[in-house]
Amino acid sequence: MNPLEKIKLGKPYKSGPRASTDLHAGGIFFCTPYEEIITFFEDGVVEISSSVIEFFRPMDGQAEIDKINEFKLVGNYLLPAREYIECQFENLVMVGLPLNENPEILTFHCSSKTASHQYSAAYKLDFV
Repeated sequence: MNPLEKIKLGKPYKSGPRASTDLHAGGIFFCTPYEEIITFFEDGVVEISSSVIEFFRPMDGQAEIDKINEFKLVGNYLLPAREYIECQFENLVMVGLPLNENPEILTFHCSSKTASHQYSAAYKLDFV
């Protein structure tokens, strides 16, 4: 089955909780918990945005909350010959697949186009 057929278009897929943290001299801990959201659209467009989970000890107050909530990457997705979902953004490439037994979970290998930074990401369909 074409993996793109398993994706629910226009529906948000959310990451697990993430956090923007800092530990200042003197041991003051700052933290803003958030989640990433990836959404696929019919026209081959994919968006990644983020949403703050809780106003919890942000280092830069409301400005940090606003920056996270206003974050958005817009790119394109396609299905190349290997039949992996490929998302192309300005400085990021994500290659992945939905799981077989849990197709509501999308998994990706992510790599920067400009640096050698690589990481993994997983998103689960939000059933709201």
